[in-house]
Parts: sequence; C-alpha cells; structure tokens
Amino acid sequence: MENPKIKEQFSQLYDKYYGEIYKFCLIKLGFNIEYAEDSTQNTFLVLYRNLSDGMILDNPRAYLYKTANNYVLKSFKDIKKHSQNKLDINESAYQLISENDIESHIDYISLISEISEVLNEEELQLLKMRYEQGIGLNEIAEYFGISRFACSKRLYRVKQKIQNNIKRGENG
Repeated sequence: MENPKIKEQFSQLYDKYYGEIYKFCLIKLGFNIEYAEDSTQNTFLVLYRNLSDGMILDNPRAYLYKTANNYVLKSFKDIKKHSQNKLDINESAYQLISENDIESHIDYISLISEISEVLNEEELQLLKMRYEQGIGLNEIAEYFGISRFACSKRLYRVKQKIQNNIKRGENG
C-alpha cells in the first residue's frame, strides 16, 4: 500500500530535479540519450524505493547527484563493454597505439595505484571527478553537498597531500 505522503514528496522532488539530473547524465554520458534516460530513471527509482523504506533526506539534490553519478559510471561500463564487442577482432592493439602511449598508460596506472594508497575514498573520488571526468567545481560541490569554496579547498589539500607524499618518496 502506497503512502500518500511519500508519493507527494517523491512527486515534488521528481518535478523539481528531473530536468537537472537528466542534463547531468546526458552531458556526462556524451549526449547518449538512451543511457542518460536510463540513468535518470534508475536514479529516481532508487529515490522512490528509499523514500518508501523510510529514508530521510537532508539534502535531496546531493543525494540525487550522487545516485545519478553511480548510474553514469555503470553506464560507462556498459558502453565500454558494448563498444569492445563491436571492435574488429583482426585489429591489433599495436596498430591502435604507439609504444610511448603504452608506456604513458602504464605510468598512469602505477601513479593511480600509488595515489590510491595515500588518499581516502572521498579524496580519490574528488580527484577522479575533477581530472578524469572533467566535472566542474560547482557540480562536484553539489555532489558532495558542500560549497564551491570548500570543494576548491579540498581539492587543493588533496593535491598537497599527493605532492607531500611524492617528496617523501624522493627523499626516502
């Protein structure tokens, strides 16, 4: 049996944020309409289920962005999997990228591995959102439910933490 208060709360949040969340998904997914619609619908489905289970949201906008971002990341995996299935099997990886690109990629992977050991999960997420996904400070701040200034300061501290760790590694 549906609770009318939950239904009303969901309807208000849906009306207020659907367009914003859809645009977020659409931009992040490279204007892939199908995946953007799926991500947005799944985001609001999760919202409805959680509200029905009694979840109380202090910051519904941040919650929706965080949930939408999770579905965007899942969509990236699906897109990547489907695109890999479409590759011509006869194409060699060495024809696609040069040795320098391979070395750079290996260096990048080892750097990310080292950084992952130094940063906590939230710091790593902040760094990835900003530099891997190219998300702006305003959107990141909304995602974490903080001000743009606080987001900028956190990003600065994360970079300092990485630099300090690199300097210790060079000296030790």
